[in-house]
Amino acid sequence: MTLYQRIVRAKLFIDQQYHQTLSLEQLSEAAYFSRFHFLRLFRQLYQVTPHQYLTRKRIDAAKDLLTNSEASIAEISYDVGFQSVPHFNVTFRKWTGTFPTQYRETQRQQLHQALKKPETTIPFCFIRSHYSAE
Repeated sequence: MTLYQRIVRAKLFIDQQYHQTLSLEQLSEAAYFSRFHFLRLFRQLYQVTPHQYLTRKRIDAAKDLLTNSEASIAEISYDVGFQSVPHFNVTFRKWTGTFPTQYRETQRQQLHQALKKPETTIPFCFIRSHYSAE
């Protein structure tokens, strides 16, 4: 197994297990590296640390659940791997610029607007490219 394959193996491990508590030790073992060597190689390959990648994965999963489910903020925070709701709220805001409740409300408003006036949600460049010839 090449160095690249070993790092990708750890990334796939994060992708599959992001909702679990994951340590640098577990990730480096999945790639068969020391913690420090793994950290350096992961950052070199993906331009983020394993922790940053894991956090981004959790935030993206939370955004999907906030948009597409009725689960409570607490349920979502635990489902995506955060250990506490306050930590989830702070981290979500740090990464997205808004709190989870505000994000959910904004997504619902945008969906309502799209259903009410679909023409306002179609990008102008799409409209121009498809209707300028007529």
